[in-house]
Amino acid sequence: PSSMLALRSTLGASARLGAVLSSRPTCQALRILLRLVSDHTFIRTEATPNPQCLKFLPGRSLVEGGTHNFPNAASASGSPLAKRLFGIHGVKQVLLGSDFVAVTKTDDVMWNHIKPEIFAAMSDSFEVEEEALVPDTPPAEDT
Repeated sequence: PSSMLALRSTLGASARLGAVLSSRPTCQALRILLRLVSDHTFIRTEATPNPQCLKFLPGRSLVEGGTHNFPNAASASGSPLAKRLFGIHGVKQVLLGSDFVAVTKTDDVMWNHIKPEIFAAMSDSFEVEEEALVPDTPPAEDT
């Protein structure tokens, strides 16, 4: 109960703060975070054995029929979501699963720099109800 009250308070405050931030230049990461909170998009993250890879759990079904691996941007033509993610500097590889997105980053970026952009790209994709995968895209061969 108290956590729901805190969430309602946070959402109200984010709307007021969002109006202030839109009129003044500020940190883009803060804008992204406020948009995520106000859009009610909650994406959890989970560590993987590879420190360069992080699993994003949006709490919704993404794809059916196994995992779909996109080792680079050129391979992402079958996935609007993967294309969005490859538009972020530092994204090296994307793996879509039934209820997760695993993103592998390049060595030259830190997670705290690209996580907000990944959250925003995923949220934007969900907001416009974009399919994570084009129908009839075959699953990765290594599943």
